[in-house]
Amino acid sequence: MTKRLLKEDFVNKSLLKQKKKKDYSKVEYVNNHMPVCIICHELDENGEEHGEFWQSPMKHQNGQEGCKKCQDKISWTFEMCLSEALKYKKRIDFYKNSSKAYDAAKSHKWLDKVCEHMKIWGNKYKRCIYVYEFKELNSAYIGLTYNINNRNKGHHTNGRVYNFSLKNNIEIPNPIQLTDYIDVEEAAKLEGEFLDKYKKEEWNIINKVKTGQIGGYSKYGDYNKEMFINKVKNFKSIYEIERKDVSIYNTVMKMKWEDEVFKCFYDKRKVVLINIEDNTHMIYKTINDLARENRINATIVQKYIKEEKIYKNRFKFIKFLKWEN
Repeated sequence: MTKRLLKEDFVNKSLLKQKKKKDYSKVEYVNNHMPVCIICHELDENGEEHGEFWQSPMKHQNGQEGCKKCQDKISWTFEMCLSEALKYKKRIDFYKNSSKAYDAAKSHKWLDKVCEHMKIWGNKYKRCIYVYEFKELNSAYIGLTYNINNRNKGHHTNGRVYNFSLKNNIEIPNPIQLTDYIDVEEAAKLEGEFLDKYKKEEWNIINKVKTGQIGGYSKYGDYNKEMFINKVKNFKSIYEIERKDVSIYNTVMKMKWEDEVFKCFYDKRKVVLINIEDNTHMIYKTINDLARENRINATIVQKYIKEEKIYKNRFKFIKFLKWEN
């Protein structure tokens, strides 16, 4: 599609969405994100036109007012804020695309009301419990997740639910959300209670892994920080953890515990630069520290460490990553 047609499409959409007519004669359309020059012919208190302003085509054709002088003139009512909020499914989208309406709703304490229709998702601290009920086979799968829509997509591509549907040649039903998004520890306990409930009602349980694991991050479901601190002592480096037991690494990173769990490696990690001419040496915490202070490319340092070669017939690099007994 040519730029002329793209511009025409942008102008037509804008005319439908914008409450006040704008002048698009100076628009040089590139894409939906590159700001374009738009003219507002509205008059201020002194009878002067508001003039030019720049705005991304995406925001403009979605109805967002880009003229700051027009924005200042708007006195937001509850109905206006609600009308803007209804355009979005998530609060973050409301905030990003209609910030003035969002701020007005927040200042008037209308935000929860105008956002009632929006879906609240979980996070690493919040999970909901869900179930797939294969009623024709009296079978069920119980799980927990921080985003039921994304988890549902995953179940349609791999895993126990997907394999069960293939094996029995039946469609995957829609998941039933059993709880709101609640604290992750409570969700883990309740998942087991729902599992027992379905068992008592004589459902066949598809779950292979024990319930109580937190939304699919890791096989280490209890999220006990002390447990991870003890587990990493069986490894010589963070790299070895990532290579041999990625579940430990992923869980620690997801929970943002790396400073505490991996502290032992940071304390014992050293890179030594040895000057073989006078047998002096300098100790650095990381390769990057050594490279930066000596103005050597870090990639070169890594290469010479790996190949155990002498750099410029003068320097030798040694890297220590082992545990001290």
